[in-house]
Amino acid sequence: MKSVTIGLLIFLLCGCGFQKPVVHDPILWSTREVTKAKVFEQLEAALRAEGLPISRADAAAGVIVTDSFDVLPEYCDCGKNLVGQEYPGERRGVMKITIRQGDSTTVKFDFTTRLQILGNNKILICDSHGVLEAKLLSSLRQESKGEPR
Repeated sequence: MKSVTIGLLIFLLCGCGFQKPVVHDPILWSTREVTKAKVFEQLEAALRAEGLPISRADAAAGVIVTDSFDVLPEYCDCGKNLVGQEYPGERRGVMKITIRQGDSTTVKFDFTTRLQILGNNKILICDSHGVLEAKLLSSLRQESKGEPR
């Protein structure tokens, strides 16, 4: 009985450990081929096509912000427990896209995901894998030759 209790205790302690997600720089994309207004229009349409709710779209400021939305696990890295498994829970994300016009049109994606772990209600901040941003950028690449930086 004592060995079972010790085994369960070790299992619980390992399950509570945490490996932090790998942090990446924000995704930047730049082009000289497309204007700020056209990029704004295309990204707004791409967000709607993905079914992402938009809470703020200001063309003059060059800012698009989504409402909180469900995030697929393959879109982000929320870390793993000591056993190497992903944490189960609800992933909610918010994306802010900033579009600037200078010598070229530059787009910056800030994608933040929070994971509420089931069972203990801890909140983790997750890092993007860039999958969703790449989906959104694919619509821009069709009409320009800009490349991510």
